Amino acid sequence: MFRVIVGVWALIAATTLVACGQSAPDRQDVDDTAEETQAAQALETRETTAAPTPTPANTPTPIHTNTPTPTHTPANTPTPINTPTPTIPPGLIRITDNSHQEAAPVWSPDGSRIAFVSNRDGDWEIYVMNADGSNVLQLTDNSDGDAGAAWSPDGSKIAFQSDRDGNFEIYVMNTDGSNVLQLTNDSSRDFTPAWSPDGSIIAFQSDRDGDDELYVMNEDGSNVIQLTDNSWEDRGLAWSPDGNKIVFESDRDGDVDIYVMNVYRQDVTRLTNIPAADWMA
Repeated sequence: MFRVIVGVWALIAATTLVACGQSAPDRQDVDDTAEETQAAQALETRETTAAPTPTPANTPTPIHTNTPTPTHTPANTPTPINTPTPTIPPGLIRITDNSHQEAAPVWSPDGSRIAFVSNRDGDWEIYVMNADGSNVLQLTDNSDGDAGAAWSPDGSKIAFQSDRDGNFEIYVMNTDGSNVLQLTNDSSRDFTPAWSPDGSIIAFQSDRDGDDELYVMNEDGSNVIQLTDNSWEDRGLAWSPDGNKIVFESDRDGDVDIYVMNVYRQDVTRLTNIPAADWMA
């Protein structure tokens, strides 16, 4: 469009000059005008055809994501359990103290000494000591089990059980461990000897008839008499002070109860009757 306007303008100018009696422009002037016209046209073309300035794309604003800080979960540390140190109640005196086991203490008749069993030499043996725990003396020394110490009423002997011949039998010895005598000799177990108050009879229990029953014999092992005879377990005996009765435990009624019997008449009386076990102390 610019070219048309310029051309028209040049034609009008030339016509006007002629009409006014002026001479037309010479050739050089026309050429210069043409070159200016072309330059202007070229400029217009560049302006109209120039590539549009691109609109920059919207750069998305980065979204800040909070990265969680790793949480350190400590391992559960067990709370230490404070194990209380055993305390001895007032009035209670400890008379043995070693890393082995001591059990079944029995007072001598005069109360001056205590017999007990211990495995301090590797197996169960019988020991005696003074009532204050001093002067410990080992009475038995073998590779088998010796236990069940029972003082004679005069305090001169100790009856006990031992499996030194292959099964438990009843033995007796002096209180210094000398003069050991075997009182029973049976293929079954004989154990838990108990002296009568006058020292003439030793009661014991045995399974020689197939289950535990009560027996008595003279202090030298002679004249063995079976006191109980049933298919249940009779055991844990103790003499009455007058020597006429023996109290014991039995499960003959289905649970363990306490019974008493006359040694000479062998009549039995039930002392406890509850649906629970009653044991001899």
